[in-house]
Amino acid sequence: MDFNSIFNDLQIWSNALKIEQISVKIIIVLLILIVGIISSGTLSYGIIKLFNIKNKEKNIKKSAFYKPLKLFLIVISFYISFVILELPVSLMNIISKIVRILIIMLIAKGIANILSPKSIIFDKILKNDKYKENKQSLEFFSKIIKIIVYIIAAFIIISEFGYNLNGIVTGLGLGSVVVALAAQDIAKSLLAGAVILLDKPFEIGDYVEVKGYGGTVENIKFRSTRIRLLDGTLLNVPNEVLMTETIDNYNKMERRRFETNLELVLDTDLNKVRKIIEIFKQELERIEGVIPGSVKVHFNVITENGMNIFIYLDTTKTKYDMFLDLKQEANLKIMEILEKEGVSLAYKSQDIYIRK
Repeated sequence: MDFNSIFNDLQIWSNALKIEQISVKIIIVLLILIVGIISSGTLSYGIIKLFNIKNKEKNIKKSAFYKPLKLFLIVISFYISFVILELPVSLMNIISKIVRILIIMLIAKGIANILSPKSIIFDKILKNDKYKENKQSLEFFSKIIKIIVYIIAAFIIISEFGYNLNGIVTGLGLGSVVVALAAQDIAKSLLAGAVILLDKPFEIGDYVEVKGYGGTVENIKFRSTRIRLLDGTLLNVPNEVLMTETIDNYNKMERRRFETNLELVLDTDLNKVRKIIEIFKQELERIEGVIPGSVKVHFNVITENGMNIFIYLDTTKTKYDMFLDLKQEANLKIMEILEKEGVSLAYKSQDIYIRK
């Protein structure tokens, strides 16, 4: 780009202009720009309405191409204004190139908007029961397609600047080994993210445990998954790690087990032991969410501290907070029974050695 020749062309162009001519042209240009900017919204609305008569006004303004089309009309208004001014050919070539690049960007933006999770088309797809459960997968792949659209647009824009795409592609091929090595972990995490969304070992809102950490899944991204731990900490786990680690998803469980061990003092009356075992079975069975017939209470073993009573039951309350509520209710019920029957829990014995 020779700026000196463009500057010289502008000088020749300005010297050739007459005051009357330039005044008229400026007025026309201003009118075109004002009309173009003001009417761009209405024209965009009308054009989209022609292609989709059933759309309501609110839906049209939310349309993927509404804003890009509006900006396109404004860009065209500016281009027409430059044409009317009869600018030098060298400058008009640059302006034409800029306009073409802007149009490419607007088209890419419009296509990307169609694939956006907030688009009308996306909403319609999700209304179909067939795709409701695949929301995360659709969002993931829509992002990938959007990236591809922007990459294609970038290549077209590069070609507008006169660069040889074949040379660029060859260059990328030569440097692909370096790029592949540098981005190996990222590529693995992206692939793992796609597998997670397709296989669905967990979804947003599920309570999971991985590598000793337990929390609620907040977001599944390209490279990592965000898990909110119980203490409020936000844990970012690379998707590659999630593919190789064992994941406990408590939301996918059909039932969950509660179990506890009680140590009764050794001198507890055996008749009372038999009695509280039966009471435990009856009372724990009545707790809401406990699966009928799942309550088991056994005199398990005799220890040096006392008599061990082993209790376990299954519940349909698999969500972590609901399970904690059930555990609390079961523990309170057990303690109430022990208190009512006058049965005490044993404490661990300690040997004390006194040095003489």
